[in-house]
Amino acid sequence: MFFDLTKMQTFYSNLTKFQTLFDRQAVAVAPGTNYNGEGIGTIGSELTIAFNGLPNNTTVFCVDAPPLPPFEIEGYKRGTINSPGAKLPKGTGQFGYETVMLENADFQDNLRGQRDCDSPEVNKTVDDDFVKVVLRWPKDMKLAGVKLQLRHDGMEVDVTKTTFETAVTIKGPSRVNFYKPDGTKLTDADLVINDLANPGTGYLAQIFTTGELPLFIEGADKFGYLGPDAPTMDNVGAQQTAAKKLGGAILRCEVTQGGTTSTDKLLVYRGGFLLYQQPMGQPGAYGLLTFYDGKGRLTNERTDYGDQLAQWVGKSGKTTGGHYDEGGQNGHIPPGWRIVFRRTDLSAAQRNKVEGTGANRVIREGGYCRWMQDDATAAAQRYTTTYEYHGNNAHDVVIGEPTTIMFKFQTEVIPPTSAAGRSEIQIHPDGKKDGTSGCIGIQDYTDCADVFRVLTNYHGLKLKVELN
Repeated sequence: MFFDLTKMQTFYSNLTKFQTLFDRQAVAVAPGTNYNGEGIGTIGSELTIAFNGLPNNTTVFCVDAPPLPPFEIEGYKRGTINSPGAKLPKGTGQFGYETVMLENADFQDNLRGQRDCDSPEVNKTVDDDFVKVVLRWPKDMKLAGVKLQLRHDGMEVDVTKTTFETAVTIKGPSRVNFYKPDGTKLTDADLVINDLANPGTGYLAQIFTTGELPLFIEGADKFGYLGPDAPTMDNVGAQQTAAKKLGGAILRCEVTQGGTTSTDKLLVYRGGFLLYQQPMGQPGAYGLLTFYDGKGRLTNERTDYGDQLAQWVGKSGKTTGGHYDEGGQNGHIPPGWRIVFRRTDLSAAQRNKVEGTGANRVIREGGYCRWMQDDATAAAQRYTTTYEYHGNNAHDVVIGEPTTIMFKFQTEVIPPTSAAGRSEIQIHPDGKKDGTSGCIGIQDYTDCADVFRVLTNYHGLKLKVELN
């Protein structure tokens, strides 16, 4: 008996059609199973159809089962749940399909002082740090013995490599939160079906209704951060090494049957970095510190900017300063890439100087401090003597003692950026607005508060310095 196996590839997927064609009852046996009393015995990686009435171990024909359909993933740009960003085309990423997402460390969800990634609340209209993801699987296709799972892991990417296999390394947890479109948080149990023939009632099972399933993801605490848990002056080398790589998460849609798994991937890069720009050769001139949502440093020469999120005014150096590569001459900050981390060891000169009590109390603004009263619009809200509070001055007493913001964040170069012979380059408030020794001095109280919040709540932000 002769069978056209090409046609059989179609016929066996429709058992009724097969039976009608041969006018005989048939039995379909799934791969990897043992059918007792009919046709063939143990099946390997092929699908065999046997006729009733034939003796055991008599194979009528055998053809390879068709490949499983793909379990696909579709990514979008950053946006809100109610208004997602644009859908991203496939085939444009350096190492595969990709998107970019921030650690969700701002305060758009609630008014209780929690970062959005730490908050149980979700503001679907205001919080713009969500990335939409859509999973796709053929509608109503519930194959026995087939598993669907959305896996997620942390990743480290070396952009100097040329292939996915050499560039992308799985590293630690994904630090990604998953949500339904109604803002309900999902767990890993919601992202897997162990047997499609019994999909259950979890969220992923809804994919059989329409063939697609929308999710929203956000960067949780330290999303994409690759450096030491507690960056300090003692582990600068480890921070510099980590800063040469990109972090994030890799999402993998896996469909598994037997020992075979096929995968569709989405690379979710960590976004967020700082750019400081100041005129070349003009220490003490105004510059701009800008927060962007792109990947930032790819290499020392290549930068992914993304969109601007915020901008503040700063100064680096003093107007009488020398060239940036002259140590001790108060020149502006040298160009290139830097790591940034907080320091709490402020010196006496950097802090407010406080003397006396009551009417004898005098407070003078420290070099790394900024007072809210300094930047008050009305003269009635400013002190009589600029940058000083005097307890024997009735006007000052009515205003009250200064509301102070004080901080310093250390910066260290990321090789091959040269330190140009300079050290102790920091970001801090520009007390008295008289310039710095080469640090980036933030000018106004509100800007200082914003910069402090960003540098504190977003882990491992890198800084690029451009002199133009």
